[in-house]
Amino acid sequence: SVTGSQSTAFVQEARQIVGEACGAKTTGKASQDVVLFAGNGCTSGVELLMDCLGLKHYILQQHSRPVIFVGPYEHHSNLLPWRELGNVDVETVAIRQDGNVDLKDLRRLLEQYQNRMVKIGAFSAASNVTGVVAD
Repeated sequence: SVTGSQSTAFVQEARQIVGEACGAKTTGKASQDVVLFAGNGCTSGVELLMDCLGLKHYILQQHSRPVIFVGPYEHHSNLLPWRELGNVDVETVAIRQDGNVDLKDLRRLLEQYQNRMVKIGAFSAASNVTGVVAD
């Protein structure tokens, strides 16, 4: 239909605008990036990522369980989907005095879980509680 075609064109144009704003390489032979609209809110984005990675059906031995690293001030919408998944370990990285993620603690956790095949960092760009913008 005409309206369906126009809606598709708007989404493609929006994807191009977002990609350009982020410096993403989304077209041509050198394309390395993708702009993915995940639906409404953080929870939808996290659940889409889980589906794309097949985490909901990930059945491995204990030593191969995915580990998810989250920041100290994550919103419930970023924490709950990971915790409800049930077959991953969720580790919270400590907070520095200035309110940012403690990179030394993140390094310690990465070393602790270095043998895990799947490691995911799910960090907020800014706190909606303190207003701190991540480094």
